Amino acid sequence: RPTNTRTLHYQRHREAVLSSLTIASPSSAWQLGDGWYDREGHFRWAARRSTLYLHALPTHTHLSLTLNNGPALFAAVPQLTLEARLNGRPLGQATFTTPGTPTVDFPLTPLTTGPLECEFLASPGFRPPGDDRELGFALLSGRLR
Repeated sequence: RPTNTRTLHYQRHREAVLSSLTIASPSSAWQLGDGWYDREGHFRWAARRSTLYLHALPTHTHLSLTLNNGPALFAAVPQLTLEARLNGRPLGQATFTTPGTPTVDFPLTPLTTGPLECEFLASPGFRPPGDDRELGFALLSGRLR
């Protein structure tokens, strides 16, 4: 007699069902849209323009992102500016000038609920030596809170 049961939940690519994602979890990939490179350990590099999909509940008031701003980024550029948009509307921007793993919070407008397309525009972007990719920023996690 079986004592354990398993339930499978199928998700479609780019389907906004969850309110958070952690790059360390391989299952978070279905929430990513355009502009993402392969996972590198616990983070993913994004291109200068990237999208991800989250689902907002009425209790959510902020979009929180935790970045992985390594020394190589600031060896190549003096600062990183990250602009966030939700469903095509500007949400805010943040500027970073030092290495670390900062968390940035973007306040949501009232009554932001349901599926969200979160778009990020990073500038200036950079290409590490020996790497053909144009990188924007490195993400560890994102969540609505």
